Amino acid sequence: MTPDGSAASATSRSSASVPEPARQSATVNGQDLAYLRWGTSGTPVICLHGFPDSAHTWDHLGPQLAAAGYQVIAPWLRGYAPSGPAANGRYTVPAATGDILGLAQQLFGDQPVHVIGHDWGAAIAMTMALTAPEQLDRLVMVAIPHPGAVRPRPRTLWGARHFAAFQARRRTVRRYRRDPEAFLRRIYKRWSPNWAPGLADLKPVLDSVAVDYTIPCSLSYYW
Repeated sequence: MTPDGSAASATSRSSASVPEPARQSATVNGQDLAYLRWGTSGTPVICLHGFPDSAHTWDHLGPQLAAAGYQVIAPWLRGYAPSGPAANGRYTVPAATGDILGLAQQLFGDQPVHVIGHDWGAAIAMTMALTAPEQLDRLVMVAIPHPGAVRPRPRTLWGARHFAAFQARRRTVRRYRRDPEAFLRRIYKRWSPNWAPGLADLKPVLDSVAVDYTIPCSLSYYW
């Protein structure tokens, strides 16, 4: 998946300070999920991150939505610490969709939710809408369009070349582990050339990949 510049800049945490969210956790069908939460009442909003990112993608949007009267949760996807590795060993959009639908049911019951997804999170959000439309009220997809809107042009294929590159699994994992910060900066420079992240912007992802299982698990979504 390829973030765009506007979505990447939304992760910036180097400007004005924002309220600290509550970090909570749940177990859904045997899968341990950690999530950030802003607000405790109002229409629920679920915000889903992509690769390489974390629930802190939403550190600015979360408190703004909470201030507007929504309750917001932002999970770490399965395999992204502090969420646990996949209980069933699967890192696929359908598997992650089951996690989020289960979490929504556990936290909000049958109340429909708004879902905002970026990158892999957008693919998960769209799959939620297809498999359980009654659980969704509104859907927002960031950076990733509906597959029906994609035309297989050379530019599109070139932009998605990392899907092929990441198939060299062991090499990609080694490169990422060798210097996670350099790996992240190369990816962000290519995908979001107008964004210059500071170390504070990268820290949430670096904290996640410092947990041994995160790098291979997060890359497994491409395999």
